[in-house]
Amino acid sequence: MKVNWFFVSLIYRFQINGQGKLRPRQRCLAFENWHLIKAERRSIAELKAKKIAKKLCALPMTDLDTGKEGSWVLVGIKDIWPIHDELGDGAEIGWCKHINTTMESLRRIIVTGYRPN
Repeated sequence: MKVNWFFVSLIYRFQINGQGKLRPRQRCLAFENWHLIKAERRSIAELKAKKIAKKLCALPMTDLDTGKEGSWVLVGIKDIWPIHDELGDGAEIGWCKHINTTMESLRRIIVTGYRPN
């Protein structure tokens, strides 16, 4: 039985206590949380991700910016990517393909300021 690692992205929104159902265009506080999950296959990684989310959503929370009480609500699983490299320092955990892009567009997404050329 081969065990694999998966990079999983979960999207949550903050539900204020007593707040009704949000309308599709209503603004809210949301987080994207990333997890490393060890599983034999993708379907098991998805089940584990749902368990992680259920545990977090069961906890009472406070929005530190507003002081409002509430809890996290899972919006959904954004990504489940298999990690092909052996985990270790410098291991590649994912990639993103940019098709038909310009150097100007690529430079806009660089956040660290490091540009070798």
